[in-house]
Amino acid sequence: MIKKLFLRFHRELENHGMIVNKGKIVDVPKAFGIEVPVQHNTREENSEIKEGLIPSEWKEEPSKLSHKDTDVRWLTKDGEDFYGYKNTIKIDRKNKFIDAYTVCDAATHDSIPGKNVLTKKDTGQPLYGDGEFTGTAFETAVARCGMINRIHEKGYRDHPLTERQKQRNTQKSKIRVRVEHVFGFLKQVTGGVIIRTVGLARAKIKIGLLNLTYNLFRYTLYVKQARA
Repeated sequence: MIKKLFLRFHRELENHGMIVNKGKIVDVPKAFGIEVPVQHNTREENSEIKEGLIPSEWKEEPSKLSHKDTDVRWLTKDGEDFYGYKNTIKIDRKNKFIDAYTVCDAATHDSIPGKNVLTKKDTGQPLYGDGEFTGTAFETAVARCGMINRIHEKGYRDHPLTERQKQRNTQKSKIRVRVEHVFGFLKQVTGGVIIRTVGLARAKIKIGLLNLTYNLFRYTLYVKQARA
């Protein structure tokens, strides 16, 4: 239902010419994520959860199981630990409305949810994003949608970026940085989101409402600017 509401309002934005379709930006917040309260499981319980299993002791205690989130995962990046979910969004480059979104656990590589927000409606448009959106599967998805790949080029240990590649990334960053305004708004109005529901399905509801709320606020600002 939340996704239907999101898409319905998005169609209204399209009907009023607010979705310009001059380029898209895909990203996942780095400094701002959707956290959940940390669960204090044993090492054995965490191992079973990672394998997609429910610990046998939890099955015998329904009241305990109802408070355990078996979908959430840890992510360690740049020396920081994060426990929660990813809110992967694609925005319209011009007016910065959220065009599409998908929710997954924090440990999922960015390129996987990234390709899920792409659509053939974006054919002919450039796609911007940071170097985390890499890999054959993601690049194939971009090509299949007929988009122009403007994702940041990524260097590796034995193959660092050339000066020319760094210059191209700098130019792309001037456009990609617009998505940070979206994450900045979400962080400012919520003070950092911690959801206290259990499971991915409920997390999708909370995060979907958050994205819809952003678009509603963005619409209000857009109308005020147009009237000024």
